[in-house]
Amino acid sequence: MTYRGYLARIEYDDDDQIFFGKLAGIRDGVGFHADNVPELRAAFREAVDDYIESCAKIGKEPQKPYSGNLMLRVDPAVHYKAALAAEIAGKSLNQWCEEVLRTAAEKLVDVQRGWQLREPLSEAEIEHLRRAWEEGLASGPPKPYDLEEVKRHGRERLAELRRN
Repeated sequence: MTYRGYLARIEYDDDDQIFFGKLAGIRDGVGFHADNVPELRAAFREAVDDYIESCAKIGKEPQKPYSGNLMLRVDPAVHYKAALAAEIAGKSLNQWCEEVLRTAAEKLVDVQRGWQLREPLSEAEIEHLRRAWEEGLASGPPKPYDLEEVKRHGRERLAELRRN
């Protein structure tokens, strides 16, 4: 969830059957909780609004999740290779690092999101996988194979598929 530039990190406590979360990316501890998702959204927004109001009351600047400045300490060999890669790509080290970090982060977030949104396997799919696993185990220990024989067999199957 996002609201007013703030992100939420949310977890679920199965024992208490409650959702709880905190503002991600800031050092100030701002938390919220609710029994269901609509209430959680409302609690998150209320927590952000309260945080900003509280900061204003005490004259403190609310922390922003991310400023865009990132300080890294890396091994000199990594620094050298990154600088070389940036030069080869015709970019500044800053531009190159931003591109590499963006790509890596997007991939990780996409994988995580895909994992969270995945459909659970049906009983039939689980049974199919179980049978395939058992057939593999029953086929005996792995044996050395001739790669040329595997290629020949693959070519024969492909030729047969093309004829049909």
